[in-house]
Amino acid sequence: MNSVATHVLTSSEFKEFEKLSPVGKWLFLPKLMKLKWSPGLDQGCLQQFAELAGRRNHVVHPRISKVAGVAAIGEFLKKLKLDEHVAKKGRQAVIDLIRGLSLSWRGSYGPDWLRPESAKARPPCLFLGSVEASARLAKPGDHVDKSPRSSHETSAI
Repeated sequence: MNSVATHVLTSSEFKEFEKLSPVGKWLFLPKLMKLKWSPGLDQGCLQQFAELAGRRNHVVHPRISKVAGVAAIGEFLKKLKLDEHVAKKGRQAVIDLIRGLSLSWRGSYGPDWLRPESAKARPPCLFLGSVEASARLAKPGDHVDKSPRSSHETSAI
């Protein structure tokens, strides 16, 4: 969201935007951009993302808690909701948010790495200074180019 915001907001607007929480950024930037798509916090991918951000904050900024031995670690991890099923739901929420923004803003499905079949054929590329140059955006109906990458493309990675 910060990369998109630097592209569409003035520098003074971006300074204020940076102060928002990750969830706040997803709530407000699509509206500021006047996109047809805007995620809602009451359901769907933004709600899942908010839960993911909450779990992340709980892990990164933990409260001190006592664990009664190694046997209780499983219960501790259960409280943090760090299981594979929950992680997959969080990952899918991020993919859905990026895809929704990409389709509404640029008419594309988003960066290659959102689609596992494309990521295998073409590894993700790095940011090169602008949103357009930073990600290969596939438009609906495009197929994956499985040709070998040129040495110029490879050196940018």
